[in-house]
Amino acid sequence: HHILQKIITNCLTHLFPNATAIALENYNSDHVHQARVAIRRLRSALKIFQPYHQDLTEEWQDQLRNIFQQLGSTRDRDALAESLLPQLEAAGSPVLQLPPAQQDQADISQLFRKPATMELILELLQFSQDQSANQQKSSHKILCKGLSKLHQKVCADAENYQELDIESRHRTRKRVKRLRYNVEFLQSLFPEKEIKRYLKALKPLQETLGHYNDLFVAESLYRPYAKK
Repeated sequence: HHILQKIITNCLTHLFPNATAIALENYNSDHVHQARVAIRRLRSALKIFQPYHQDLTEEWQDQLRNIFQQLGSTRDRDALAESLLPQLEAAGSPVLQLPPAQQDQADISQLFRKPATMELILELLQFSQDQSANQQKSSHKILCKGLSKLHQKVCADAENYQELDIESRHRTRKRVKRLRYNVEFLQSLFPEKEIKRYLKALKPLQETLGHYNDLFVAESLYRPYAKK
């Protein structure tokens, strides 16, 4: 329980300055990116500890997923503007603006001012600081088993990646992120050298799959312009 409280505190410390900047409408693309990373880390931690902590509210996962998704379309466009547009310009593309969003962009500053979001953050904060909480122990063996299962799923996806449909490929990318965050959370359970080597292999994999995902987003945005 103590480990989980420390992880949640760490994730909230990461989230707060970025969420505050967004709520005050004084933010840039990096604030949005960092807010999403903090929320994904939070979701990863809650998921791996859920089986051992009955006091984890299941609604937290749903609420965090909802916030994460609403930040997503903004982040996708920011990522394309920063990484893809310079490449298109260098290649002589006639279209140097991002095509307009196919649906209305959510007002993400409003998202972090909503009472429901504030309540969620306060509940997580209270959980992370609660000294009277039930100090049940998460078995190292069971936590390691959870990591191994996730690792095996990623390996299985890698075996037949070419045959996977788009949704399954997106799922692989999410699994790799979750695996990386959970290994970072639980690194004290393993030899330091092995952890460093493992994370060194995971990081470029995560970045490559992220870039691949950006290209899929770009393809759907630019397809209508291809004939022009």
